[in-house]
Amino acid sequence: MDMQSDIYQMNFSKPRIKRHCCLWLTFKNDEMFEQAINHFAIKYDAPLFKPHISISKDHSFLTEREFKSLNEIAKSFEPFEIETETLLTGNTYFQSHYFSIKKSEKLDLIAAKINSILGLTYATLFPHISLIYGQPNIDCKNELNLLLKESFKLTVDAIQIMEIVNEISHWRPLKTILI
Repeated sequence: MDMQSDIYQMNFSKPRIKRHCCLWLTFKNDEMFEQAINHFAIKYDAPLFKPHISISKDHSFLTEREFKSLNEIAKSFEPFEIETETLLTGNTYFQSHYFSIKKSEKLDLIAAKINSILGLTYATLFPHISLIYGQPNIDCKNELNLLLKESFKLTVDAIQIMEIVNEISHWRPLKTILI
């Protein structure tokens, strides 16, 4: 195996994660994504997770001030639509197969506001919705229901504060703030 192949495989090994908090945007009409994620998790013995867009990563647990600010941000928005773009294959464990998201002013605005109160930079994040983690050598496109092959809209209706630990099966929502 050459060095390039070793590096490629290393990118897909399960990362060691320290316990932290992450903020997700979640959807009220994500049944098709849930079905696809469940299908791939069962078929490929991959982790099961809820469809989401990560807005922050590797954050310590929220202070009372940050939590109050998140509530204020949520109150300032109505549920809004985002649209998927293209099914892509990435080069990291958490982005092996995912849908890119069309540019959206509301998505950019809510992400900027959330990251501003957390002191994070949204520009370092890439808005996407993953279908499977850590499976670089499968071809999702051939297995997806036709509805997931097409661009479609999801309604963002909550900010979810997640506790992230090394075992994905132990990730858990700490609080859901409805938009």
